[in-house]
Amino acid sequence: MYHDIDNEVSYFYGKTHIIGDSVDLFCTRGSFDHKQQKANIRSGAQINFKEQKISAQNIDYDRASGNVIARGNVKIVDTVQEYTLTGKIGKMNEKTKRFLIAHDAVLTQYREKDTFWLRSDTIYSYMDTVYEEQDTFIFRKVLAYHHVKGFQRGLQIKADSAIYSMLDSTLFLFGSPVLWSDSIQITGNFMELLTLNGDPYKLIVKGNAFIVEHTLDDRFNQIKGKNIEIKFKKRELREVEVQEEAQSIYFLFQDSVLMGVNKMTCDTIKIFIRDKKVRSILAIGAPVGKIIPPAQLTEEDTKLDGFQWLWFYRPLKPEEIYIWSKKD
Repeated sequence: MYHDIDNEVSYFYGKTHIIGDSVDLFCTRGSFDHKQQKANIRSGAQINFKEQKISAQNIDYDRASGNVIARGNVKIVDTVQEYTLTGKIGKMNEKTKRFLIAHDAVLTQYREKDTFWLRSDTIYSYMDTVYEEQDTFIFRKVLAYHHVKGFQRGLQIKADSAIYSMLDSTLFLFGSPVLWSDSIQITGNFMELLTLNGDPYKLIVKGNAFIVEHTLDDRFNQIKGKNIEIKFKKRELREVEVQEEAQSIYFLFQDSVLMGVNKMTCDTIKIFIRDKKVRSILAIGAPVGKIIPPAQLTEEDTKLDGFQWLWFYRPLKPEEIYIWSKKD
C-alpha cells in the first residue's frame, strides 16, 4: 500500500480488505480518497453491505451519497430475499436500495422448489410501500425493459417489458406477451401472473386472449376471446374461462382416429382439465357450434383468426433466455 499524505489518498497494490462501520470493501488494486470518502477498487472488487453484496471488475463507491457504479461482470446478491442481479453495467445506492443493471441484465430468484430467471436489456429495482389499514408493507419491485425472457421449470415467458412485485410474487407482462406451459401457448395484450411459493395459481390475460395447444399429432387446439382467466394447480392448468366473444376449435379423436373438428362460438367458455387432458367444456350464452368431418376440412376450418405458433421465442432451458428468437 502507498499513502499520499498531502492529498490523503491511499493506493492499494495487493489483496486488500477495508473495514467500515456498515460496509466492507475487497480488492487487489485500487484507491481510497479519505477527504472525499470515495473509493475506486479493481481486480476482485467487491463491496459488502448489510443486506447486499456487489462485485465487478471495476467499482466506484461514494460513501457520502451511497452511490455505487460497477462495470464489467456485475453481480448484486441480496442475502435476505435470496435473489441475484447480473449484467455488464450496474448502479446502486446503499441508502435508497435502488439498483439498475444494463446489458444482458438477469434477475435470478432462488426458491425452495425451483429457480426463476428473468432477463431483459435493462432491470431497474426499487423499494415500494403499500399501506393497508393499520399495516405497512415495504417490498422490492423489479422493472424489466425490452426483450424480456423468463424461465422456470414448467413455465416460460416472453414480453417487451415486465413488472415483478416481490410483495405477492406477481408478474405483469406488457408488449405482445407470451406464456408457455407444457404443450400450451398463451398470448394476449396484457398478462398478470399470480404465484404462491413459486408456483403459478392464476393467470389473467386481457385483450386478444388466445390459447393454443400443440397436440401429439402436430395439430393445434385453439381458444380465443377478449379476456381469459386460467387457474393452475401444482403447475398444471386446471380451469380456463374464456370471457366475451369466445371461440374454439377442437380436434376430435376416437381410438387415435380423427373424427372431425368441433368449432364453437358463445359468450363464455369454461374448460376443466385433469391430468393434462380436457375433461369437460361448458358453453354459456347462445352457443353456436358444428362438427366438420375430416373429408370436408379446409385450412380455414383448422385456424382461428389471429392464430400464431411462436415456438421460436420459447426458452427451453435457462441459457436460452439470452436468445430472443431461434429464427434469427
